[in-house]
Amino acid sequence: MLMQTIREVQEVKRMIATNNEKKWYEFWK
Repeated sequence: MLMQTIREVQEVKRMIATNNEKKWYEFWK
């Protein structure tokens, strides 16, 4: 149960990080 929650949180963090990278890429382009 706990491991599943941690895995889901990591997935969300990965999605947020990807979105931030796209924003910075567009910003610097």
